[in-house]
Amino acid sequence: MGIRIKREPFLKIEKAYRILTAVTFYVTLAVILSAVVVVPIFGSSDANWVMVLYSGFYYLYCLGLCGCAVLGAIACYVTKSEILGLQCALHIVDFILAFLNYKLFTALFLYGIKMDATAEKLIGTDTDAFVKASTEKWIYLVISVLISCILAVLSTVKLSKEKQP
Repeated sequence: MGIRIKREPFLKIEKAYRILTAVTFYVTLAVILSAVVVVPIFGSSDANWVMVLYSGFYYLYCLGLCGCAVLGAIACYVTKSEILGLQCALHIVDFILAFLNYKLFTALFLYGIKMDATAEKLIGTDTDAFVKASTEKWIYLVISVLISCILAVLSTVKLSKEKQP
């Protein structure tokens, strides 16, 4: 009979953190994949609901990342795990990189609810120049999603290992 290695207990706060991390990314992935179908609608006159919807998803993504960072910090404190501390730090960086796009998504929301004058005060009247100037921030958003992907995969693996007897 082999020797069984005793595992550290899997606390509820760590489980909640890992579930939120995975759900945040997988919902974001579904939104990104749906954009392939929906983004061509942006050019039509009925695109207002799309603008409101995607700006709402963006802010939910940022809120999810913030929640992951908070739950990660609490889980790190409770479990005294350096790994969770590192993941919490990555969620903070992830949130900062994602939130750098707030102007664009706020403008999209304002255009979606037909407050064009307010949106133009925020980003200016030349939207093409604003979008071109935001290229670096889009790259940060892509990096943010990649960090979320890595953390979600790690969380999913940890959750699946814990379900095994």
